[in-house]
Amino acid sequence: MKSTLGLIGLFALLAAGPTSPRAPQEEFLDFIRLAEKLQSDMKSVEKETDHFVISAPRSAAEVMAPHAETLWNFFAETLGAGPKDRIKIEFYLSERQFAKEVAPGTYERYDPERNVLHFLFDYDWRRDLARGIAEAFLHRLAPERAASMPTALKYGLKVYLGNYDGRMDAAAFHTPATGHLHIARRAQVMCSRGKLVEGKKLEDLKAAEIAGYEPGAWALAGYLMNAKGRRDALKAWVAAYVEGKDPGPIIPTPGDLARWVSSIEAKVADREEGKYLVGETQFYTIYVQKGTARKKPAMNDKQILEDLKKRMDLIFIKYALAFKVEAFNPRRPKVYYYKDEGSYVGAGGSSDALAHYLPVSKTVVAYENPEGKVVTTFHVLAHEGCHQFFDLSFPGFYGSEDTPTWFSEGLAECFGSCEIRGSDLMIFTMTGSAAENAPIIREVVRQGKAASLKDLLEVDHGNFMRNAGILYPQSWSFCHFLWNAGYKEVLVRLIEGFKRGRPRDEVYKDAFKRDGKTIDIDSLDREWTEYVKRLK
Repeated sequence: MKSTLGLIGLFALLAAGPTSPRAPQEEFLDFIRLAEKLQSDMKSVEKETDHFVISAPRSAAEVMAPHAETLWNFFAETLGAGPKDRIKIEFYLSERQFAKEVAPGTYERYDPERNVLHFLFDYDWRRDLARGIAEAFLHRLAPERAASMPTALKYGLKVYLGNYDGRMDAAAFHTPATGHLHIARRAQVMCSRGKLVEGKKLEDLKAAEIAGYEPGAWALAGYLMNAKGRRDALKAWVAAYVEGKDPGPIIPTPGDLARWVSSIEAKVADREEGKYLVGETQFYTIYVQKGTARKKPAMNDKQILEDLKKRMDLIFIKYALAFKVEAFNPRRPKVYYYKDEGSYVGAGGSSDALAHYLPVSKTVVAYENPEGKVVTTFHVLAHEGCHQFFDLSFPGFYGSEDTPTWFSEGLAECFGSCEIRGSDLMIFTMTGSAAENAPIIREVVRQGKAASLKDLLEVDHGNFMRNAGILYPQSWSFCHFLWNAGYKEVLVRLIEGFKRGRPRDEVYKDAFKRDGKTIDIDSLDREWTEYVKRLK
C-alpha cells in the first residue's frame, strides 16, 4: 500500500533498501531521472516561452517548456488557430499542496479567471499536461465566447488532443487504431450497446455531466478530426468562432457518429520494443521479456503474451464488476512480465514475491515461475492487479489510512484465488492463493493463534505486515467467509465505502449490518472460526 505524498513518496521509494520494489522500467526512466533532478534543484523559477509562463523548479521548467510548445504548435496546426496571449502554468510536486486546488484523482485544472493551469507532476505527466493545455488553449481562443462553445465539443477536443504526448508524429496520432486505440475500443463497445452517449444528444450534455461521457466526447472529436472532409469543416468552424461570427452547427447526427465509430479498425499487432514483446488488449498494455518460456504447458514468449492478454482482460472484467466501475479510465494499466527471477530482481523486484504493484508508475511487475507451483504467477498477478485497479479507479484512496490493510490484502487474495473455467474466470474459489491460505489459517485457528476479528478490523498497516504470515491468510479467509457464508452485502458495503474514501469507522458502522440490524462482532467471530475449520 502506498502513501499519498506524490513526489515526496517517490523520493522515499527511490531511497528505499533492496527489499522495496523499485523497478524503474524503461519507459519511466525519464520520469525517475527528472524526479531525481528535482530533488536536488527545488528552487522555483518563472520561465517564459513564446506561449507560456511556467512557474516550476528550474529542471522541471527546462523539460516542460519545449514539450508545452510542441503541444501548442500541434494544437494550433490541428485547429487552424491559436490564442493570442500566454498561459500561466503552476507546477506542483506534492499531492497535498495540489489537493488545495483540485479533487483527488485530478492531475491538472485550468482556472479561466486567472488564466492559470495548475499541474501536478506525475509519471504520466506528458499526457496530463496535454489535457490541461488543451483545455486552456480552447478557452483562450475566444475567452469572451468560451461559454458558447458546445460542452461536448470542448470536452471532446480536450480528451482527444489531451491524448497527445508530444512524442508521436501527427499522422499516427490521428489514426485511432494507434494514437487512441484503447478509448476507441471502449467507444466501440459502448456504441454496440447503444450507450455511446447514454441516449442523450451530444448537444444537450451539460458541463456537470460531461465527464461521464468521455468515450462519446472523444468519438465526437475523433469524427471531426478523421471523417472525410470534417477536419476542414472544423477549422472553418473554429475560425468563425474566433472571429466572433456565428459558426453554425458542428455536432454530427448520432447515426453519423455511430457509423464512424463502428468503422474504426481498432486493432494493433503485437510489437517489439527493446527487450520486450508488447501486446495491447481492451484493457491493458502488457510487456513480456523476450526469451520467456514456460514448461507446463510448453509456451514461448509470444504464446505467453497471448495467454496473458486473454487472462488479464478476464480478471479486469471481474475487478470492474466487483467494484462497480463502468467509466473509462484514461490511465492505462500496464503489466511487465520478466523471463526469470534474476531479470525480475535486476529490475528492482524482491525474491520474496512473484509479482508486485508499483503505485508510483501504476504498474504491475512479475516474472515467469518455472516450478509450476500451486500459486502461479497469474494468481499473484490477479492479486496485484486488484491493487492496481483500485488505485487507478479511485485515486487517493488506495493506501490511505482509512482503507484498512486487511480489506485491501484480503480482497486481493480472493482475486488471487481465481480459476479459468471454460471461457470464464471465477474468483473466490479454493484454488490459487486459497490453496495455500486455507491450511495455514486452519492450523492457526486450531492452535488458537488467530487474531480476534475486533483486532483484525483495527490493526494498522505496520503491525499487519509484521504479522503477515498469519494476517494475510486470515484476511483472505474473512473476505471469503463474508462472500460465501451469507454476508455478501457486508463485503459489498465495505467496497462501496472504502472506494469513496469514507472514514474507516463510518464504513464499519454502515457495513456490518444484516437485515438492517448491527452485527455482533463476537458472534461473527465464532461463525468465522467454525467456517475456517471446514475450509478444504
